[in-house]
Amino acid sequence: MKRKQWIFWLLALAGVLAGGAATAQDGLQRTMTLLPTQEKTDAISSKGGDAAPLWIQNNPVRDVFLQFDLSRLPPGLKESDFVRCTLRIVAKELQYKPAGNPDSGGPLVLVKGQLANDDLTPVKDAPEIVSLSTLSAAESKKNDVALSAGAGLLKAVTSEYAGDKKLTLRLRTISSKASSLFYSSHDTGSPRNPSNIPRLVIEYKPEPPGLLESAGWTQHQQNPEHTGRSPWIPFRAPTTFRLVRIPLPEVDGKTGSIADYPLIYRGNLYLLGKFEEQKVLFCLDFKGAERWRSSIGKGTVERSPVISANGVLYVVTEDRIAAYDLNQLGKHLHEYDLGEDRKLAPFTDLTLGHDGSLFLALAEKDLSHVHGLTPSLRPFLKAGPFGSGQEKISTITVSPDGRRIFAQIPAGAVAIDVANPSDQRTVPLGDQKDRPWEYHHVPLAGPAGSVMVFSDFSGSDNRGNIWGYTTDRRIWSAAGTLLPQPVLGSNGYVYSIQDNCLQGHRYDRMGGADVTSCEDKLKTTSNLVADGADHLYFWDNGYLHGYRSDGKRLFERIPLSAGIKERSDESTERPEQFIRLMVGPDGTLWANNKNGGALFAFKPGYAEANVTLRQEDIKPRTVYRAEGTLSVGGVTLEAGSQSIFQARDGIGFARGFTVRSGASLAARTGF
Repeated sequence: MKRKQWIFWLLALAGVLAGGAATAQDGLQRTMTLLPTQEKTDAISSKGGDAAPLWIQNNPVRDVFLQFDLSRLPPGLKESDFVRCTLRIVAKELQYKPAGNPDSGGPLVLVKGQLANDDLTPVKDAPEIVSLSTLSAAESKKNDVALSAGAGLLKAVTSEYAGDKKLTLRLRTISSKASSLFYSSHDTGSPRNPSNIPRLVIEYKPEPPGLLESAGWTQHQQNPEHTGRSPWIPFRAPTTFRLVRIPLPEVDGKTGSIADYPLIYRGNLYLLGKFEEQKVLFCLDFKGAERWRSSIGKGTVERSPVISANGVLYVVTEDRIAAYDLNQLGKHLHEYDLGEDRKLAPFTDLTLGHDGSLFLALAEKDLSHVHGLTPSLRPFLKAGPFGSGQEKISTITVSPDGRRIFAQIPAGAVAIDVANPSDQRTVPLGDQKDRPWEYHHVPLAGPAGSVMVFSDFSGSDNRGNIWGYTTDRRIWSAAGTLLPQPVLGSNGYVYSIQDNCLQGHRYDRMGGADVTSCEDKLKTTSNLVADGADHLYFWDNGYLHGYRSDGKRLFERIPLSAGIKERSDESTERPEQFIRLMVGPDGTLWANNKNGGALFAFKPGYAEANVTLRQEDIKPRTVYRAEGTLSVGGVTLEAGSQSIFQARDGIGFARGFTVRSGASLAARTGF
């Protein structure tokens, strides 16, 4: 290799990262829920017009105007990227007095829609773009729903998205005797139910996430589907790991503890420190060195925080949920008051959807509900109630396309339609042979076919179940000993440890496990996690284990007695028996003791310290990591490629090394 340039600091090839979004679609589909930013109604209310229901009437004319902000959608979408748009309003009261025979039922109440001006005034002779489901007084039920998902609405959304990104609609009726009230954003029923708020639900295909966007572990089990897998593929499988302890930085000379679990966003680590009554948000680099800190007030952190794709950190305390902007050094953005009679359900974490929506389960006196909040913490969904005996709700899981959310309760698997929350189903789990247990893991969302994987365990007799279900039937199941939180590989296999064996089962196929490894009596005191090559890792009370996707060992189990390197002090704190693991994009495994004062980094090692890269080595979304030096030959990174070059001692680039426009590269040294 001729003429090398050695880099001994963090290197980001600017311009490559900035313009490096991949252009090819990869089958992703997302769902975004938009609430009205403006409403106008002719209804009269003692509380003022803004608090009134939406009144639609023909004679005399009463119109309703709704405006939606489309700027929340990702930039650069093409018309072909939009899949479907649904407008939904919920009826509060339907009135129709047919001419002639009053018992005939008469025509149905028909609600139509047209494009309107941004100032909420009609557009003369505007064509009809929305024809909502017809409703009749004879068939009226509480919370009748009017839905539209027509081609006209889709075209209007794509047109306005390409313009000023404001969609303004006029809703009217041509039913001459109709006078109907619909819930508004301000009047959603008693008890208040945000599921009745009008909404525009947009399904679209985004560009695949960029390099930094994909280099994260932003919530429990990594993503909204809770697969437990990092998308980054290691160039070489690790042959060992070394443990490094990284103490929490001090604040005003005081030592603190870590509140719950850390997260990774855009390659950096974020965690909350508790210093007596004060909470401090820390940003650490990929090596664990502090980048910045921000004091974010008081209160007890109830669960692990979550981070949206836009870099908003959501933290729940005893009485509120607060949002902080990580791209503005932790600036406070929004708050949502839980009130005196609501609190986070005991056995659930927060979940973020791909569109930034926040899902959680709240306990309200003796009842529990599933809630959905917009990125600005406006409520838009409330499902349930789940009454006495159903208080134990799992963490919520979002389907890959974002159209449904799932949870497990003692009665079974709950599926809720995001566009139409009144469509709620509960599918019983188990049968006479394998009854459900009282504690639930986080459900996993399969990539296709609306298949969900549910699992639970007993707190008393060391038993556990795992099931594969659609929204109406069981596909497969396995009952046996206590099992940990499973993981879903990129190969479509669900991996778990049951009956002292590592087992892999196709998420969508009937029958038994295809992968079974029982060479050792396996058990675990952590969740299972996987990297992009489907290498599996778990912790068992002092030992780290690694397995390949076919059930063969990556390396012999690594005991804690092999030694721990202290980053900056002589503390003897060690990882405790039960920890939660997460995978960094470079293959480092991160954990901490609950309420402990340090992070633990399990850093991968390899058979050879140095690496030399050639053109044939360049693969999609791959991390090339060397414990010594990384020598990069005259290779070309093509448009759409995403690569991480990482070495402890240095990175060298030979003459002819080329990065095409549209490729993404991050280079990091000194770990």
